[in-house]
Amino acid sequence: MRTPIHSDEDIIAKGTSLTAQLGREISATDLFKALGSKGKFSRVRDLWEEHMASREEEQLAEFPLPDSTQALIQTAVSALEQSMVSMLRGEISRLTDQNIRHLALRERDFAMLESEHANTVKKLNTQITDLTQCLDDLSAAAEISETEGLDGEPDKPAAIKLARAKGAQGAAHRSPNRPVKRTLAPRKAGRPLRSKPTPEPTQKQPPS
Repeated sequence: MRTPIHSDEDIIAKGTSLTAQLGREISATDLFKALGSKGKFSRVRDLWEEHMASREEEQLAEFPLPDSTQALIQTAVSALEQSMVSMLRGEISRLTDQNIRHLALRERDFAMLESEHANTVKKLNTQITDLTQCLDDLSAAAEISETEGLDGEPDKPAAIKLARAKGAQGAAHRSPNRPVKRTLAPRKAGRPLRSKPTPEPTQKQPPS
């Protein structure tokens, strides 16, 4: 491994002296130019930035904030914390109330739907009861009609036998010696008879 042209101590020392000379903070480019632009710029830059960061931390540690400033910071932090807590509690309360209202509205809607369904079911049950009663009445009426038809109407074979018996009794009462009236057959319509012409009287001729 090659030995670097400038050691770490030389780079930091050169940067510190250049800062004191210019009276301001210098950049890695200023330091690299002060070193004659020799070596790796990336190495010079990383060393100087790391040195500046460590110096800031040392300055903060060496110069603590005053008690009044610390008290102000603590007061501001406490006020911010209380404000955030109050805001979050208000938001939680608002969302809770909103959810409770939504739940109440949903329960009301469900109750209305349940009542409507109950009324519908009640009406349907009433209609089913009425229809069942109508069917029972129709069935009973049909059974009564069938029973009356069997009891009121005689059987057809019995009626035919009774009619034949009555006809036989009427025929038995007739006298066998009584002449039967004959019915003349209708005469055929013929031509009308012409009357013979009356002969005219002839004149007798005198003898010659």
